[in-house]
Amino acid sequence: MGKSARRRNQYQRNRLVALSYDDPQIFIEQWDMRLESWLIEVRKLAAQWRDDKATNKRAFEILENALNLLGCCNPKIAVSVGKNTYDELSNACSAAVAGSIDPRLFKLSNFNTLKYKSMKGSCI
Repeated sequence: MGKSARRRNQYQRNRLVALSYDDPQIFIEQWDMRLESWLIEVRKLAAQWRDDKATNKRAFEILENALNLLGCCNPKIAVSVGKNTYDELSNACSAAVAGSIDPRLFKLSNFNTLKYKSMKGSCI
């Protein structure tokens, strides 16, 4: 990452932290926009995983960086958006890893899919 990219990321980080204390509604809008861009980035990295296994680590770093950024924000706001952020990013990362290794892995560990199938009436 270049110097200008680091400065831009630091500026965005400081802006989000300040918004979490000053204007929670704008923070939530900005956070949702940021979350969508992280999800797009995870999907792009997942497409590269078959060729370069080092990108696996980078995708989960996106999740870690998002949670670290959320830890710097207003605790009340962090609680309100934290669960959704973790669920969406970890789901995207896990699905992408499983898709590059073996798609059946993610389906086996996806509790919601199993729960849905059990509610449909398919007894085993």
